[in-house]
Amino acid sequence: MKKLMFALVAAGAAAVMGDAIESANIVGYQGVSKGSVAQPMFGFTFVPVDGATSNKLGDVAVNGMRGGTDFIQVINPTTLAQDAQYTYYSAAQAENAARTSAEELVEEGEYDTFEEAYADEYPRFAARIGWWTGTVGSSSRADDVYVAVGSGFLGLGNASRPMTFNCAGEAPTTAKSYSSGAVAQPIVANFLPTRFYLSDMTVTGMRGGTDFIQVINPTTLAQDAQYTYYSAAQAENAARTSAEELVEEGEYDTFEEAYADEYPRFAARIGWWTGTVGSSSRADSVIVEAGDAFLVLGSASRPLTFNFKSVLDLTPIAD
Repeated sequence: MKKLMFALVAAGAAAVMGDAIESANIVGYQGVSKGSVAQPMFGFTFVPVDGATSNKLGDVAVNGMRGGTDFIQVINPTTLAQDAQYTYYSAAQAENAARTSAEELVEEGEYDTFEEAYADEYPRFAARIGWWTGTVGSSSRADDVYVAVGSGFLGLGNASRPMTFNCAGEAPTTAKSYSSGAVAQPIVANFLPTRFYLSDMTVTGMRGGTDFIQVINPTTLAQDAQYTYYSAAQAENAARTSAEELVEEGEYDTFEEAYADEYPRFAARIGWWTGTVGSSSRADSVIVEAGDAFLVLGSASRPLTFNFKSVLDLTPIAD
């Protein structure tokens, strides 16, 4: 997490009693960077202050992206092909292009001074600042494209030009959820402007040991790691099934007795694992950084909902 700043701002009509503010929002800004890698998976952080569930591309500026050369891609969750791509033309890129053009015009004798040439050239490059769907200046503007909070992208850049996505908004002070819908392979991102332990995120609908989230290598796009979540609901269902079988086999006289004995061993599995539930390593202490994104391996017949804690309720992580 880089360049994170929060400001405590009293919400609209906050009721104040003595020195206590009963209602407040935490707002701030943050630069999200995944370092010197060419193809990071990432997502925008924060949620809109107006309570919307989508962020607008035009509200995110990017340092280090070369407009028209570097892109972020929306990946189809069924085919893993590209559904859309966007590129950002920055103020720095506009300034550099205007300087280069002005210098060339002076050399060609079109202007007597660099200052005159630059003054005329800069406005046409400055008009390009922002998001585009493809070729800067000749494709469609993308500033008004909205992306769901919690969705992720695949970056297409250059390891020699680390990209930093400058996000701003509200840090959730209540629990938030992101549903990936009835799709098998969505990209899901940590939209909280801080890191957390995997144990602070639960997943509704995930079948532990069958469905996974994968960490994708930003150079090879191969799997670096994968994790699966065994839920309380899965533990309860497994204990019920086991208890029913034990009663049928005559091991217990009543379902209630069997369930009371069986549930604790399944409940002990609740949480995150690196592979096979119960026989692989626990993954509850794995740290997820702000803006990190995963490729989900699930089933279109089981929509998954990722449940994030409030930033105020996360387990503290020592620096």
